[in-house]
Amino acid sequence: MHVRTKSFLGISLLAATLSGCTPSPDPDPVLVEMLQDAQLDAQALADSAPEVATLRTKHATEIQAEIERQCGFDDDGNVPDSCAVALTDIGAAPAADAQSYILESQSLILDKLDEIPSDSVSLISGQYIDQAPFVETESEAQLPADLALTDAESSVAKELLEREYAAAWALGVALAYASSEQQSAIETAISNHQQRASLLSSILGEVSDSEFSPGYRSEMPEPTDAPSALTAVETVQDNAVAAWHAAAAAATTDSWRVFCTEMAGATASEI
Repeated sequence: MHVRTKSFLGISLLAATLSGCTPSPDPDPVLVEMLQDAQLDAQALADSAPEVATLRTKHATEIQAEIERQCGFDDDGNVPDSCAVALTDIGAAPAADAQSYILESQSLILDKLDEIPSDSVSLISGQYIDQAPFVETESEAQLPADLALTDAESSVAKELLEREYAAAWALGVALAYASSEQQSAIETAISNHQQRASLLSSILGEVSDSEFSPGYRSEMPEPTDAPSALTAVETVQDNAVAAWHAAAAAATTDSWRVFCTEMAGATASEI
């Protein structure tokens, strides 16, 4: 259980009535909640996990800018007073369990993705992905229950399926040149790409493995030694993460959006 002293997290929304009858814009409440979470994580983990604390400080800065972007600016380029968010008197006890803080942040993101503005999804799902390499999880990916994709999402899912097969194949090529220290992680990544392909096949229903033969479209030159193998692996993984992230940002079905975000995070944590 996290010890987070909130007073109430020192958040005060400084509201001022604009002239006339023009309604005053308010900061998005879910983005404010995520801003609070990032600020507290940064403070709590400053000593025990400075790299994570630095990341969460960066996230807070990004969310603050997003809140301001969503509110808009006046003719002088200033955020309306009603949209100003002041974080004062934040209290968070120092903590050593960075993983639990990250998992809590990721859970908040997944729970709230459908409540934030649609054009903020890319930023916030990206913050989920950023945190993934800092946690260890053995849980297998789960297919969302009663998932019904739009036609556009189905097309994206099929592209992702092709990409997952291609990634598994490309990593298999790299494996032959990889150092002994990298081989286990690459083998695990291959297995995970195959698992994600299987999940996507289940979602799409009519797609069979036979549609994707060896010689998949590759995004890398064939490696010739251990360093080039590592570069190839990183390229494949980065491209897969980017594809899942883009799918999450474009999704209109909440469970598909969450699934794509989870798959992007899982891929980011593999190598």
